Amino acid sequence: MAHLAIYGAAYMGKYREQGEITQLGLLHPERVRPEIDAGKLRFRYTPGTGGQQLLTTADVVYVKGLSVDGLNGLSAVSKAARVLNLSDELVKHALRYFESDVPHPAGVLRLGPDTALGEAERTKEVLRAEARPHGVMVVRGDAEYHAIAHRLDDSQFVEQRRLAAQEIARVFRIPPHMLGAPTGDSMTYATVEQESLDFVRYSLQPWLRRIELAISNDPDLAFQRQYVRFETDALLRADAKTRAEVYRLALDPVQGWMTREEVRRLEDLEPEPEPRPQQVMTQAVQAAMQTNGASNG
Repeated sequence: MAHLAIYGAAYMGKYREQGEITQLGLLHPERVRPEIDAGKLRFRYTPGTGGQQLLTTADVVYVKGLSVDGLNGLSAVSKAARVLNLSDELVKHALRYFESDVPHPAGVLRLGPDTALGEAERTKEVLRAEARPHGVMVVRGDAEYHAIAHRLDDSQFVEQRRLAAQEIARVFRIPPHMLGAPTGDSMTYATVEQESLDFVRYSLQPWLRRIELAISNDPDLAFQRQYVRFETDALLRADAKTRAEVYRLALDPVQGWMTREEVRRLEDLEPEPEPRPQQVMTQAVQAAMQTNGASNG
């Protein structure tokens, strides 16, 4: 998933022992170059040691992201490099501003219009000599102090960093609240839950589907009607009350579409114990009595 998000492609090498595939291993996308040779897909792989190798689909499982040429996947990072670089520059600028050794004046001391130049210089020297962190300085004469506020909101640092985080969330199709970059709208339990569901459907699912198809369409990994599927039900699982209402409809004796065993399996519960013969007989008698009572009524 990291290779798909960063490079737009993922390559899984097939490692065999005695002709049988025993494991799949990731190949770094920067070391693999796909190409079409005589109508067939080939991969030029440059390992860390040794010479370049020419691999085929019998050696590599190719998971491709969004593509414009049908061969190479598009990298979200390279396409959004300016946005990501802007976010990085904003962080560096903020660090340089606060870590700079250049003193920033905390305020302005306005002296009276009749103050002589020599007195102004003496006042300046007194301020330098008596300056203390978080202290209060007392100056003789007619003077008025004006503080210079360097708040983050005034410098737009907070707003710029929030916008940069939101841009990154857009690039990778992630809800902003997951990156700690709220959009300003009030977040409720319902909206957070819906955004979490949308994250699975619209952010994760397209990538997971590409991986599923790449493995399922590989004849070395999936045979006949076999296919691969990621289990995302746990991520899409609703709250207990909603699940109970759905299961009640699913177990309806007329319009239902599930059995008790299927429901228990979805809830990760153990199978129900087999009923004893006496219990089966009791249940049958109770059902017959209910049926007769309904008929007599």
